[in-house]
Amino acid sequence: MAKELESLQSWIAEVSSFALPNYKELPNVDLYMEQVLSYVNTTLSVFSDDPKKILTSFMVNNYVKAELIKEPSKKKYDKEQIGYLLAITLMKQTLSMGDMALLLELDKYVTDDKRRLYDFYKTQESTALRNHTTLMKRHVDDIERRYEKEKKTNKEKAREHLEAGLGLIAFRMATQAQVLKTLSDRLIEEVRKLMHDEPQKALVKPVEREEKRNYRSEKDEAKRLASSKKAAANKKKKKEK
Repeated sequence: MAKELESLQSWIAEVSSFALPNYKELPNVDLYMEQVLSYVNTTLSVFSDDPKKILTSFMVNNYVKAELIKEPSKKKYDKEQIGYLLAITLMKQTLSMGDMALLLELDKYVTDDKRRLYDFYKTQESTALRNHTTLMKRHVDDIERRYEKEKKTNKEKAREHLEAGLGLIAFRMATQAQVLKTLSDRLIEEVRKLMHDEPQKALVKPVEREEKRNYRSEKDEAKRLASSKKAAANKKKKKEK
């Protein structure tokens, strides 16, 4: 179990120090699709166990169709498009393509300078990441200290308390994320009412595909969990025998 704690602490340290590249550090030459995927996935690799799935050509093509980013010129993507793809790839965890498109429309009220827009997002992302990882580390440190103390007298009980403690942190953070998303969704709907009487037609097909893909993903996840629980139950029965 100490290895798991060590791995978690290492990951927290890595994530807390993560920062998007500065705008001037983004590729100065236009990139083909495979080069874009390699660059974005490598840059954001800390957020996934399988970096190759962070951004795919399917996703990029959908973002172009939904007009979240400009169409590539001669199949190449420039610095501005890559900056948007980095932000979109991170924000897709909480925003649908339709919602992202709506919020991106507000860029015109801020500035036409894409560097300033990118720097603004970079600052917001870094601040949020630093604040939440600092709080997470504080809780994990408390749990680790308790674990190290308890395992000297009762390793089994110490392990149980460790599992419960980490699970509680995850539950609280998930609850907070749900509340923030609920509030954000409502604000976005109010903005949509102010800006549009109906959804943008250009977004309909990509958004429908996104919803179908999410449905398939949830269905596959349900099957995986059911299979995992069944395997765990069978393993427990064999152990009891």
